[in-house]
Amino acid sequence: MGIGLNIITSNEASKWVQDSAFQVLSEGSLKAVARPAFTLVDKSASLDARKYSATKELIFQSVSMAMYFAIITTVFQKGGYKLLKKLPKFKKYEALNGINNIKDFTKVYDAFSKGLISTTAEQAKQLQHTKGGMEVIKMIGSGLILTILCPLVVAKMVSPVMKILKPIISPEVKEAIETLQGNGPSDLTEICISLAAAMASLALSIPFDKAKARAEEALFCGAALQKFKEWIGAQGGDITLIDNPGLFPKSVYEHKIIASRDGYISSMDAEAIGICAMELGAGRKTKEDEIDYSAGIMLNKKTGDKIAVGDIIATLHTNRPETFSNAEAVFNNSLSFSDIQTEKTKLIHKIII
Repeated sequence: MGIGLNIITSNEASKWVQDSAFQVLSEGSLKAVARPAFTLVDKSASLDARKYSATKELIFQSVSMAMYFAIITTVFQKGGYKLLKKLPKFKKYEALNGINNIKDFTKVYDAFSKGLISTTAEQAKQLQHTKGGMEVIKMIGSGLILTILCPLVVAKMVSPVMKILKPIISPEVKEAIETLQGNGPSDLTEICISLAAAMASLALSIPFDKAKARAEEALFCGAALQKFKEWIGAQGGDITLIDNPGLFPKSVYEHKIIASRDGYISSMDAEAIGICAMELGAGRKTKEDEIDYSAGIMLNKKTGDKIAVGDIIATLHTNRPETFSNAEAVFNNSLSFSDIQTEKTKLIHKIII
């Protein structure tokens, strides 16, 4: 303990703490460790989401620090000293005679600060002024690197790396992206357009039919998708995954619900199917439960569709295979069948505005 105290209170430690580059290193190292650590213990997000965010933060901070020191030492310290030497005031400094680079100046200044070389009062003042000038240059460099250069360059580097650790996409998100691309299921597309039209009608005080036409135009011309990309980009998300949702990794496990009879699906209990999704991990039974963002249900058949023995009615997705048994039982109980085709229920009965 005594050795550790001596190190902390030594002249070397004092010199390091007063160095702006060391301060940046200390703060960056703390961020690189603390931010991922706090992210990992945040129970409000899923474990997969926490791992992804923590890894991204660790990579960003680590690469930023490496980039910072590479530039601050080669550009601002070496170049900064040469710049100071060219300034009229510093050209007159006798203490800098024969000291042509930052490496030699550092050696001389260290020897001076330790009392290993004798100087006149004026030379001591000149060395201190030069040291102060170098610190100002490093602080300016730190500001430029950390606030402008690192965010621009490192973000470009981190994004490709994080593609290797892609976040998991739920079936619902994939379907939403496909709908915005104009390739979604007709029923979801109809609901989205109608809801958007209702909001536009109220907000712009225009007739519903006119608002619906504008909503359809926004969807099919790509404006809605572009706005979605802007939302994701503004939050630091990777918008390239929107154009290529197939790049998202799928859940580790999937289970197909197979038809055991011929006929038609006469009805599907939406609440029961929601409970099935919860069983898979897409929702919480208790507030302590962690959500599995890969969990979900893809419906291959819907109310009114004809089925035959062996047809796939739905596909269950999850990273928790132990949930399949209960989830399948709940899903099967949500279905009703008929030997004759039933009329499909209207998706939207009436618009009330």
